[in-house]
Amino acid sequence: MRLVLVMFVVSLVSSCQEPAAEPKAERLVPFRTDASVLQVRATDGRGTGYALSYFPTPRPVEPARALNIYLMPPPARYLFDAKRRTFGYWNHYTRFSSPQAVYAFADATRKRHGGVPLVVLALPGTYGSLAPPALQHSPAVIDLVDNAIDQLKSKYGATSVNIVGQSLTAAIAAALMAQRDDLGCVVLSSGPYDLPRQIAAAGWPSTYAGAVHPFSAIEMLDGLAADQGRTIQIIADRQDRRVPFVYSERLFAVLKAGGHRVRLDLKTSGDPEHHALGDYALDEMLDCAAMTSESAAPGTAGLRFPDAGNRHREGALVPAIV
Repeated sequence: MRLVLVMFVVSLVSSCQEPAAEPKAERLVPFRTDASVLQVRATDGRGTGYALSYFPTPRPVEPARALNIYLMPPPARYLFDAKRRTFGYWNHYTRFSSPQAVYAFADATRKRHGGVPLVVLALPGTYGSLAPPALQHSPAVIDLVDNAIDQLKSKYGATSVNIVGQSLTAAIAAALMAQRDDLGCVVLSSGPYDLPRQIAAAGWPSTYAGAVHPFSAIEMLDGLAADQGRTIQIIADRQDRRVPFVYSERLFAVLKAGGHRVRLDLKTSGDPEHHALGDYALDEMLDCAAMTSESAAPGTAGLRFPDAGNRHREGALVPAIV
């Protein structure tokens, strides 16, 4: 008995002296979605499917038959964990505490804009679906959003699409212009439009957030034929600490050189990182959508920009570069 006790103590001491094992990638359990959460199962170029949640306001398309989409930024926690050096799966809320909060936000936004409808579309991995972090920076996510938009257009009988994205979803929305001819008002804010160069310049590991093959919206759009029925508005803060302003500047230069109808709005964001311009960008897209529906024939989108001089939101705006 004494020998057994001694061996147990020795074993315990040895185990305490061994370095702690590195935590494994966290796999989060998806919460149960209620009946109010709508999902569409989209597929990428390889036929792999993921669920994308969406939240429509009443009457999801306007009289001009345009579908207004707010491409919701993904949760911040998917980013590379430098301390644990893991990425893991994630399934978190974004800025909203519940799916009902997303509906409330969408409806409040609709009412603030005189009834202009809106569909909030969340990336795979939020509000009830699991997705690997690597997906968010890969070309596959562009195909998934593209496929989901096709299904939503068909469901609601829309003929054109107005879209807004913030941060990563701005890069996705920009890349969509390379493969869609039905986009009217496109508003992009604080986007990482050249992920490979940004990751390399920041000195992040090549597997940052699982992004082994990140996409570059700038490369996809370089040389793209201009669509004069589409307006593109890029919104950025020169002091952005999360996504350097230079990437917005480069995207603007590429689109301008290609003859696209594009402008660059310089705005001061109120958050410490000078990055959060998503609400402002959403308002800009809906302003554009409202003017389009008032002045354009059904199925025609993006005829003119919102009035750059009519600003009623927080933050300073520098005159647009057109």
